[in-house]
Amino acid sequence: MNNALCLIQKLSILIVLFLLAASSVSIAEQTSTNTDSTSAAKADITFDHLNQNQDASYYLKLHDDQVFKIQILNTLPDKFQYEIAGVLLPVEDKSIKKNADATKPVTKEIVHRHEKKYGGYILRIRSISGSPVKIDGTKMQLQDRTLIIVVETLGWDYEIAGAFTINWLTDPVFALKQVELDNSNKYIIIENTGARDQAKLGLGAFVHLFNRQFPLLAISFGLGVNNDNNVTYYTGGSWRLGGQAAITTGIAWGSVARLPNGLSIGDLTTDAGILNNLGKRTDCKFFFSISLNFIKAADLLQKPFAGAEKK
Repeated sequence: MNNALCLIQKLSILIVLFLLAASSVSIAEQTSTNTDSTSAAKADITFDHLNQNQDASYYLKLHDDQVFKIQILNTLPDKFQYEIAGVLLPVEDKSIKKNADATKPVTKEIVHRHEKKYGGYILRIRSISGSPVKIDGTKMQLQDRTLIIVVETLGWDYEIAGAFTINWLTDPVFALKQVELDNSNKYIIIENTGARDQAKLGLGAFVHLFNRQFPLLAISFGLGVNNDNNVTYYTGGSWRLGGQAAITTGIAWGSVARLPNGLSIGDLTTDAGILNNLGKRTDCKFFFSISLNFIKAADLLQKPFAGAEKK
């Protein structure tokens, strides 16, 4: 009995020593493979850059964390960049309930957050197998499809436009009517209403501020010069015509002529040149303008399309 126990103990010790030795050899071989694989003579993939005139695909069976080597023949490393990227394994979409019939059409919802720097998106629908998918029980097939989605971002935007303006901010015309009083010539200050302009024509630059949720309406601000070289300021509302032009009405602010200080219509004066130095005052009147846009909305200059994103 004692001899049998001694034999069993010796066998157990030998087995343990054998297992330890085998594991040491395995670890050493794995370390050697990980550190020296890039310099190994044999490559897992070999591609001839010069003589293979099309893209290629390969299939490898690898262990997790295993190093593999790609050998590119007949290439110019200083003229090309070599990039390798991993492709994630497909993740099960838990939002779709699995059916016994795997080819029964269901609804797929894709949620994406829009960024205003993008003017649109491209969604590519591609078969995983690379070929059309037949719907069981029918002659119909699902094909690859590409969706192009053009996006207009809601929010405030602006346009800059040149305008032809008409405003009723006109200068009154004053005159002197000569009368004889107390054997001397005197003058009565009158207003010559028939000589006053009915309106002023001019050119202006406008900024139309609008919200894309209500694209036909805009708040407008303008600056213009009339035919008498006076600066006029405009504030009003606009009706936008397709983003190319606008019709604007509102209030025009500017300077108009006035009598010298201390004088008014009907006053008597002995100075025949008293109207040579008229003053100015600020007044406001109605205006109308038609403007043509020459700078488009700022968001049209931004990146038009987003990069592809797999859902």
